[in-house]
Amino acid sequence: MKNIVVLDAATMRGDLLRPTFSHCWTSYELTRTEEEAVARTKDAHILITNKVKISADVIAAAGQLELIAVAATGVDIVDLDACRARRVMVCNVRNYATRSVAEHVLALIFSLARGVTEHHCRTMAGEWVASNVFSPNMGAIFSVKNMQLGIVGAGTLGRATAELAESVGMRIVYAYRNSNANQREKKDGLQRLLLPELLAESDVVSLHCPLTPQTHGLIGAKELALMKPTALLINTARGALVESQALVDALNSGQLGGAGIDVLSQEPPSNEPLLSCHHPRLLITPHVGWASTEALRTFHQQLAENLECFHAGKPQHVVT
Repeated sequence: MKNIVVLDAATMRGDLLRPTFSHCWTSYELTRTEEEAVARTKDAHILITNKVKISADVIAAAGQLELIAVAATGVDIVDLDACRARRVMVCNVRNYATRSVAEHVLALIFSLARGVTEHHCRTMAGEWVASNVFSPNMGAIFSVKNMQLGIVGAGTLGRATAELAESVGMRIVYAYRNSNANQREKKDGLQRLLLPELLAESDVVSLHCPLTPQTHGLIGAKELALMKPTALLINTARGALVESQALVDALNSGQLGGAGIDVLSQEPPSNEPLLSCHHPRLLITPHVGWASTEALRTFHQQLAENLECFHAGKPQHVVT
């Protein structure tokens, strides 16, 4: 019988689907420390984790461990070298939230461009009631048609966002990965610009790149200064791609038209400058771009399938 341990069920929105093969299931709502992770996984054959880091020490202490099923696409929480050394397989879930994230990006763009939240707040504050005309001017409204959307990150999520944006008339450009644009990127058929050019020319910039040492703080004061004063910045990727205080300063100074943020450097946030910013066209959502009802259904099904396939000797979505 396989011992299956879930380390952070509270992050996975709903009851996980249990596999059909014989097993013992132990589920923890949250695991907050490495010491807890070591104690809880020492007898596990299969480990399910979303955000709990699985270090070499955790892996070393879990003498029976065969599989780490990451309940996310990114696997940076797992020490993959330690897994290879111990021959512990790692799998993940993939492409379950592609449409959900793309729709969230478009929702943020539309809401910011049309001032939906700003108009709502000013209406609820009594400005419409106090107006002497039927349609008071409570903030600019822009059409997204013919806006240029600059996408940083041409992977699955970036391209899905581009497809949806094109359907409403936006023009798409992508950023080169670095200033030394390589030949493969030149031949991939996508219209690309170097990042400084993309920032300067785009009406909306949407981030879809992974967080790496090279992309940490990718958008700071220098980059924001390149953008149009009417431009919008959208981040549904990773919070640390953007320097929060620089973004607050750009918004408050009128250097930037607005921002839609679904991710922060620390989640849940603590001492986050953006949460103290009251710019009328700053929208912050609590990392929910991935979590449509349809995406969650696919997420749960795929995670369960990963366990079933591994047990059947036909593993899928293998990372290492």
